[in-house]
Amino acid sequence: MKGIMDKGVIMTAVFRFCLLSLVIFMGAASDAKVRGDAKLHKEMLQALDVRLLKLKKDSPDQFKVEMELQKVFNASVANFCQFYRSKCDGSVCGMCAASCYSAFYAYRAKQAVKINEAKLEVSGRSKVQHPAQNGDQRSAKKNSEEKGSKFFESFALGVCGLSNSIWLSATKPANCQELILSEINSEVVSTFYSSDENEGDVCAQL
Repeated sequence: MKGIMDKGVIMTAVFRFCLLSLVIFMGAASDAKVRGDAKLHKEMLQALDVRLLKLKKDSPDQFKVEMELQKVFNASVANFCQFYRSKCDGSVCGMCAASCYSAFYAYRAKQAVKINEAKLEVSGRSKVQHPAQNGDQRSAKKNSEEKGSKFFESFALGVCGLSNSIWLSATKPANCQELILSEINSEVVSTFYSSDENEGDVCAQL
């Protein structure tokens, strides 16, 4: 009888150890992914390096400016994604928080490619237009966009402070900062807010 009990104790201990190991492994995997997809992050850095490495050699002062701009972008993304994670409720939130970082990596990579080609342009609009909805829905949508925008104001201002040579036709648009914020909202931020456009998306939780 004692042998059977000892065996039961051992099996329980082994089960608990395996369960604990699984929890630790899953936690580590979640932490590893919380900063987004490594491939997208690498693509962003590679796109940025095309310009940064040239500036480092030919224009050290501008290199410092644009390195600082990327630090501002990284901080803006971290702050928004942490804000999103704090509001997200459910078992998918770890995955969704990772996708938050990834979405911004993809946006910045695309922007960097355009800058490298001196073809930067923005798709944002000076005045955000909302679909026909009742007043409360329209107001909520506007407030959501404004909440998303506040995290990227310094970054947008920094991009607009770069030389005209990076822009398509070497022409910086009027209302540059406003347009970039609108573009960030429409291409990235809005995908994490619940709306008719992304109904059913488990990550649209704001």
